[in-house]
Amino acid sequence: SDEAFANALNETLELVQILLKNESIILDDDVQDDEESLTDQPNEDGKWHCRGSLVSTCTKLDTEYSKLLQNSDQHSEEYRLRLSNNHKIMQIFEEATEWAISQKKKQQICQMYLLKVKYIYYRHDSQKGAEGGQQKIEQFCKYIYTNDETQRIRTQAILYNIYNLALHDKWFQARDLMLMSHLQESITNADIGTQIIYNRTMVQLGLCAFRMGKMEDAHLALTDIQSGNRSRELLAQGTLTFVFLNVFNSL
Repeated sequence: SDEAFANALNETLELVQILLKNESIILDDDVQDDEESLTDQPNEDGKWHCRGSLVSTCTKLDTEYSKLLQNSDQHSEEYRLRLSNNHKIMQIFEEATEWAISQKKKQQICQMYLLKVKYIYYRHDSQKGAEGGQQKIEQFCKYIYTNDETQRIRTQAILYNIYNLALHDKWFQARDLMLMSHLQESITNADIGTQIIYNRTMVQLGLCAFRMGKMEDAHLALTDIQSGNRSRELLAQGTLTFVFLNVFNSL
């Protein structure tokens, strides 16, 4: 429910702020049962050790938010109110990223950067509140390219970056990044969620080529999506909604 989600937002924000203010609290997945501090007294090292993952909490929050939006009519007042949670979610992600940086855990930083990119890659810099999005995406993605240990996060970061470049009519940069990534050769091996992001990115790349007057390139980018009357299914936009309900959560 909306009330439960609002409570989850508030409690997650409170958790992040507690972690930022108290360096003596160690939150980590690797904390063992005999190391966990569940009393008022810290461990021998003067710190409280708790098992858990802030990044996983933020990822779950993003998943539940996607479900809320999917289960509401986009033309309704309910949808508008739910969409207004964007600001608080981004605040949580900003502060969680700050905490991950303070912990110097590169993989967690990569995961938080990807979550942040997910919320800004589709916004044009001319939109209110989206100024500087291109610079942020470039900064976050470069970090992910260098430090990520998983193929999935790096692949999605590349696709979000290409999408944003194409959105801003930076055709040559977007095309070159797609070619250098060699994703067209390996995308069929990716999970369904990543394939959907790839399909959406190819559409944006094709539209960019069209706007630039490059009709042959536009045709090449769009032909796979448009052939077979499966475009809505390939983009997860309305067809077989029940199949893609959980897929969206992994995007």
